[in-house]
Amino acid sequence: MKKPIAEVLFYLLKFIEKIREGKKLPEVRIIENLIQNTFAFLSHSTDNVYGLPFILKILQEYEEHLSMKMDSSQQEETIRAETSENHNKNTLFLFRSAHHIFQERKRFFRIHSGSESLNRVLGGGIEQGAITEFFGEYRTGKTQICLKLAVMATLPENLGGNDGKTVYIDTEGSFRPERIVQICEGHDIDHREVLDRIFVGKAPNTKKQMQLIEEIARVDDSEIILVIVDSLTANFRAEFMGKDHLFERQQLLNKHISQLNQLAAFAEGKPKAVVVTNQVIADFSNLFGETHPIAVGGNIVAHGTTHRISLQRVKDRTIARLVDSPYLPETEGSFRITFNGIEDCGDSEPDSFDDLVQKLKERE
Repeated sequence: MKKPIAEVLFYLLKFIEKIREGKKLPEVRIIENLIQNTFAFLSHSTDNVYGLPFILKILQEYEEHLSMKMDSSQQEETIRAETSENHNKNTLFLFRSAHHIFQERKRFFRIHSGSESLNRVLGGGIEQGAITEFFGEYRTGKTQICLKLAVMATLPENLGGNDGKTVYIDTEGSFRPERIVQICEGHDIDHREVLDRIFVGKAPNTKKQMQLIEEIARVDDSEIILVIVDSLTANFRAEFMGKDHLFERQQLLNKHISQLNQLAAFAEGKPKAVVVTNQVIADFSNLFGETHPIAVGGNIVAHGTTHRISLQRVKDRTIARLVDSPYLPETEGSFRITFNGIEDCGDSEPDSFDDLVQKLKERE
């Protein structure tokens, strides 16, 4: 019985010491609960009635201190409010200068795509704090770009990477860790370390897709620098079919893009780089009957993304064309899909499917 009482009294004495010295106190609720519990314990203990006057003294001093503290806080709050009201007439507290934003953006990182030609189109690589969209028909390399970026983001800086983590949201079932292994082996990199830094979430429907983004936003991990959604619109197209559901689909898609922007452009703290792929549909609006592919999602996606890159397959290469950006000029470049992921178009012929299979057998 004596030991717990002695310990409690010891801590209470420490609290009084802090009160007298004017030091910052611990959480108020913790102290109040401790005092109340001690008071109740001593009240029901006939062996320790001698402690009651001491506890009452503590309570009295503590209440006086809180009262003084509250009066002081109220006065400070009143002064702060009056000062703020005067300053608000001449100062924009909710704004930042363009110079401040410019200096902040100079510290933003870029993720190498694996192709210098594509990097030039992107202004140096995938930009931090922005949503970069790649759209095109099948076989244009959308998923291959994502897989190569997932690897590059995790590599150490001395190997041209960003030494971070990648979160990959797969909505089409196209993610293959075997392809990550191929890309790593093509660059003589230990694939085990890379695979440990890529986190994959399967999203078979829009609800799960949006939940995964909420999960990323909830986790406070500054090492997560790249978020990939492959693809952005597949689930929305599957669940909201026909013109009758178009309005509902676009509203939900708009909410989803807003989620992504909270991770990128409007993120508090360290913004992430966000990459999304998008499907295309045929545009039949041409009066002469000619069709050309346009990105799914209409103006909702067009306005919500930062950089839009159109991908078009031409023989053995893919043409990447920047069609929309807030500051980059419209330009184009080309790349090839190889065993190493995506690479610049050189003089050598690209790997055929048989070549890729043979290289895999040689490395086994």
